[in-house]
Amino acid sequence: MKTMLKLTASLGAICLIGSAALTWVQSITREPIRQADERALTANLKMVLPVETQTTRQVREDGDARVFEATDSSGALIGFAVQATGKGGFGGDVKALVGFFPDGAIRTVMISEHKETPGIGTKATDRKVQRSLWDVLKGKAPETAYPPNAFLDRFNGTREGTVQAISGATYSSGAVNDAVRQARTALAAYMKEVK
Repeated sequence: MKTMLKLTASLGAICLIGSAALTWVQSITREPIRQADERALTANLKMVLPVETQTTRQVREDGDARVFEATDSSGALIGFAVQATGKGGFGGDVKALVGFFPDGAIRTVMISEHKETPGIGTKATDRKVQRSLWDVLKGKAPETAYPPNAFLDRFNGTREGTVQAISGATYSSGAVNDAVRQARTALAAYMKEVK
């Protein structure tokens, strides 16, 4: 009985020390992680907004959706970006950043966070430069910061929140469609408030 009490006390002390250590580590890493996320968001905003963008400011937050307004050097509105999360991906939620023209048409869609299956679900989420074996051997690499994606590029110039899913990647496509719908809804709500 005494041995069992000693083991229980030892196990309890180990759990208490471990929990305290994890809490401490989380407290000291929370702010650096938040700052890294904000730096990544700033870099991604540059990808989906016009090149002329001088300032970007968040104008609305509604649940998972954040609306940003972009202006040029004269202060004129030149576009919007909305960060939204789509539900139902094969690997979980999909976070998208959708760039919009001032009139509300979609400029471009970029997936900033996902856990989709490489080679299958990533057909609907990733923008990767395709290189031939010859290009790799010669050391050539296409220089583009924003590679094309046939699925994501179907949204460009439209006012739609949905495009046809990719065969074999229907869950991933559905999550992207959901994220774009969420972004359109958030932007429409903001534009309605401003009018």
